[in-house]
Amino acid sequence: MTIAIILLIILLTMAFFYLKCKLTTSLTTLITIVLATIAAFSYFETAAQFLISRGYGGGWAMPGAFVVIFMFVFALLRSGADYLVGSEIDLGKPAQTAAAVVCGLLGGILFAGNVLVVLGMMPVQHKLLYNRFPADSPIVPANPQAPALAVDDWVAGFYGLVSRGALASKTSFSVLHADFVNTNHINRHGLGRDIPTIAGRDSVVAPPKAKTPIRLFTFADKGTVAVVRVGLSMRSIADGGAAETGPLAFFLGQLRLICKQDGQQDNLLGKGQAVWPKGIVKNGALIEKRLEEMVNTDTEAVGERNRVLWLDVAFSLPSGQAPAAIQFRQNAWANLTGYRPTPTSPEIEQALNEMLKEE
Repeated sequence: MTIAIILLIILLTMAFFYLKCKLTTSLTTLITIVLATIAAFSYFETAAQFLISRGYGGGWAMPGAFVVIFMFVFALLRSGADYLVGSEIDLGKPAQTAAAVVCGLLGGILFAGNVLVVLGMMPVQHKLLYNRFPADSPIVPANPQAPALAVDDWVAGFYGLVSRGALASKTSFSVLHADFVNTNHINRHGLGRDIPTIAGRDSVVAPPKAKTPIRLFTFADKGTVAVVRVGLSMRSIADGGAAETGPLAFFLGQLRLICKQDGQQDNLLGKGQAVWPKGIVKNGALIEKRLEEMVNTDTEAVGERNRVLWLDVAFSLPSGQAPAAIQFRQNAWANLTGYRPTPTSPEIEQALNEMLKEE
């Protein structure tokens, strides 16, 4: 079904270019699609956060903001292009046909990719359309049910190149949204259990760097894992927290660690790698959990203070990689740049636990 949608969008886009566009309009329309894609990826989170912080939109805020920004920028630039280009350049029928086919194909791929990105962010489980991690199956990030033409991965990868290239800022999309498409689909896995896909942007916090919250634990039968002390706000989503109605509920796959090449993790530039948890550490023991399993906040948390629930989450760090950020759901994250994984000690654990008692 998904591949049929992709091919239909590409064919319809190519038909539009062939029937409606001449040489110049083919080029300007393709450029407009590219710029609208860049604008949608660049600003949808900011627009969605504005709505979420005021209690509007919920899980629909992010895909809705993406669609609105894309359509607005496309319509604005496409209308302006007709006035800027002026007279049409005519190089003959072969050139016009070639431009329509090539630009239509590229534009169709971009447009189809954007459609699939939006489908992946929607807070619904698409049983017949597009769902990389079905709710009735275990979550295996390395084995998504991706279409043969993974145009959403292509489009997200294209924007990742842009975000760390000509439009680079202090944060790179390829770091903060490593494995962007799979992450969106995994976040929807708990919708049947009434678990939201979004949270307040400041809902996830990390202890101060001086407290050494990233510790290395060695377990006899599991090897060495990095254990990250992370806090989740139990306030409502509109108030910046992670709870929608009632107590905080989430599954392990909604947490992930973003790693970068060791020695390059002091900034959020370049490219990152998403690392998924192995389980929860409590009282020095590793409680292994599947990613789709709920976290029991009553028995698996290490404590609570000022309506922030604290957990020790275990990750297996890839070789040569170090943590740069900890993320929760679609849109919340805490900066870990400059934090160093350190072998645990009774003094470190005591300092972290004492923090829970501080007023």
